[in-house]
Amino acid sequence: MNALTFDTLAYTKTLREAGIDEKQAEAQTIALVNVLKNSTDELATKADIEQLKVSTKADLKEETSALRADIERLEARLSARMDVMEERTTGRFTLLQWMAGFNLAFCVAILWLLIRTIRACNILQIDPSTESTPEWIQLLPAGSIITGTDGRSWQLEAQHLIDAFQQRNTPLVLDWEHASEHRAPHGLDAPAAGWIDQLEVRDGAIWGHVEWTERAAQQIQAREYRYLSPVFTYEPHSRRIHALISVGLTNQPNLNLTALNREECPMPLPLALCQALNIDPNADESAALTAIQSLKTELVTAKNRAETPALDKFVPRADHDVALARAANAEQQLKTLKDAQQKTQIDALIQQGLSDGKISPATQEYYRAMCQTEKGIEQFTDFLEKAPRLVGDDSGLDGTSPTGTKPITAETLTTEQRAICQSMGIDPAEYAKNLTEQKEAA
Repeated sequence: MNALTFDTLAYTKTLREAGIDEKQAEAQTIALVNVLKNSTDELATKADIEQLKVSTKADLKEETSALRADIERLEARLSARMDVMEERTTGRFTLLQWMAGFNLAFCVAILWLLIRTIRACNILQIDPSTESTPEWIQLLPAGSIITGTDGRSWQLEAQHLIDAFQQRNTPLVLDWEHASEHRAPHGLDAPAAGWIDQLEVRDGAIWGHVEWTERAAQQIQAREYRYLSPVFTYEPHSRRIHALISVGLTNQPNLNLTALNREECPMPLPLALCQALNIDPNADESAALTAIQSLKTELVTAKNRAETPALDKFVPRADHDVALARAANAEQQLKTLKDAQQKTQIDALIQQGLSDGKISPATQEYYRAMCQTEKGIEQFTDFLEKAPRLVGDDSGLDGTSPTGTKPITAETLTTEQRAICQSMGIDPAEYAKNLTEQKEAA
């Protein structure tokens, strides 16, 4: 602890010379010594303050490191959890995209299959022994199942086709190379080679009565065309022939019958369907079916992922809430620790100022409030380094003056010294002289 330098004998002598009774002078001296002793017993030394600084810094570093480690682990868990939630949200959005794309493609495919027409080439066999053009031609062979040379098969209900033709109440067009299906939709000419106005069943086969045009009759008689190819619609699932649409003259038969048949010209897939399925516009039916099946498989997979997510990528809600609570507690603990460390630092600086005699006990609360403001600690530290000592060896309480000060005269006496002289009836010049003698004797 610090001890103030105080010459009790010189102080007592001064009081006696000033006319104060010896007992009173000794009593005042003892009282002053006790006051000075009590005011300095609780002041910390510089060594105490330095030891406190080192201990505080070590504790602060340890606690800060532990809190930072906890916060970093918590941030890592929260970041991983947010990544999982983002992945889950992206997966659901992708699932919706797949579902929309699949539904669009499936609808287009179903529409195309329902309106699709097939060109099976049933053949007109011209009798080479006659020069006349036949009035009745075979359109479809007999039998409940008819199969072309390319391997495709259809179900045939002869009476059903007759009834459908009669309900139509319009002759079937007979053209060249299916111009009604290939050229007419594009605005090109598709003239008729004849008109079929009657249908009948002969031994299970479908026959039609035709009125030929002059040009078609000449071509048939000249053997330029010798076969026929009917166009009909059929149901995709049952493959039952629904109705006859038209008939075309051709030279490429498909059915091994007494009638003529041309090999099928595959109907191209609709462009909208190809774009929806992301396949080549020239792809065939099998490619479209493969793409649809792939979409169905991917849709099932996406649904499974959305409905049964991986458990290692998610945490229970209770764990999530506990983690958030721990984060909040960690932040509060860090703030509390910082406040405690700041208070410890401020207390140490106040003790240092009191120990060095640069502040008085009456002003310590003022400086404490100053330290709690922004940059207050730095300003107070700078003040302690530059401020002079207010209490201590150079205070003048030992009867001496600081080195380098002016000589003590009546004019240099302090206000308090002048008040003492006035109250005790002492000449200021004599009082100053006594002070000078005491200084020289010391």
